[in-house]
Amino acid sequence: MNRSLTLAALAAALSGPALAQAAPRWQAVEELRIDESAGPVLSDVVSLTVDRAGRIFAAARLDGAIHVFSPTGRPERSFGRRGRGPGEFQGLGRLAWKADTLYAVDSQLRRVTLFTPEGRVARTLSMASPAFDQFGPAVPMALLADGGGLAVPAVSGPYLASGAVTRVPVLRLSARGQLRGTLASLDYLDGPVGYVSFAGGTSYLHRPVSGESLWAMSQDGGILVVVHRTVPRSAEPATFRVLSLRSGGDTAFSTRLRFTPRAVPARVADSLVAEQVRTLSRSSTLARGALERSVKEALGLPRFQPPVTGVVAGRDGTIWLRRERLGQRMVSWLVLDRGGAVAGSLELPADLDLHLAQRDRLWGVRYDADGVPYVVRYAVRPTR
Repeated sequence: MNRSLTLAALAAALSGPALAQAAPRWQAVEELRIDESAGPVLSDVVSLTVDRAGRIFAAARLDGAIHVFSPTGRPERSFGRRGRGPGEFQGLGRLAWKADTLYAVDSQLRRVTLFTPEGRVARTLSMASPAFDQFGPAVPMALLADGGGLAVPAVSGPYLASGAVTRVPVLRLSARGQLRGTLASLDYLDGPVGYVSFAGGTSYLHRPVSGESLWAMSQDGGILVVVHRTVPRSAEPATFRVLSLRSGGDTAFSTRLRFTPRAVPARVADSLVAEQVRTLSRSSTLARGALERSVKEALGLPRFQPPVTGVVAGRDGTIWLRRERLGQRMVSWLVLDRGGAVAGSLELPADLDLHLAQRDRLWGVRYDADGVPYVVRYAVRPTR
């Protein structure tokens, strides 16, 4: 049954010249759901894409397979598996199209596999680039429009936790993995990693509230979107920056949007700390009180949430920005057009991993009560 999702007026919470007029309100209506009853086990879906006919391709990391469904959700075929041979994966990631060729990125093997629409291996590109400056080897993330690769250097947890990293480059690689230059830089001023030390060793924790830059690549490899955001230090209105870069390196647009900071709910902060304490108490020799204090320090939970918590580069040039999400069942999304102007706003479920977007359709992954993933497609319509 289709379910209409309630709208929110995101623009009312924003102010400034870039948002002088209220964003048009949109609604998302679920029109397709593909769950385990369809046949293939959709374990750990990490990427979705669709072809020109509307068929859905889902990358499942655990079994290293790509599952194909008809536009109505009927399973058609699967290809790929775990391994190191042609068409096999160890770290299956991004799926996207380069003209009529499907490609799949393997971050662990540091290569990109190109497939025919029928699932036959057409070519394998090795992008095992060397270490870059103080960083580890660059990990391929996507193909660019010119056939080269977009990559981000590996950064270890201890190095991130040390605070020594304040900027990470986004690199352009050749099809053979040679470094061709830097396309953009990501700010790491509010680091995503903390650590807890005890007699048994050191545990590095992902910080659930941090302010490092976010990025997304368009499906055709032509546009890189970077969102520079910092965690607000006060309740005073602030700004975040959205930068759209063409794959050649020139700027399509750069805009700043104003927002009013939203606090981290106290109950959410307590829950995040408690969850980590429960996990670490199995191996830590610290007394519970000392462990809790160490976890709080490691997580570094701030008073306020970053203004953007996710970004998707739409298939049609739109840019989709997920706003603050902690403690909410529904989360507001702000949509920019290809020129950086505010086009609309809508609400989507907080548990939705949005993978693919365009003005009238959305594709993503949600999870049932048992944590089993399922694929959803929404129709996007103006509010009446």
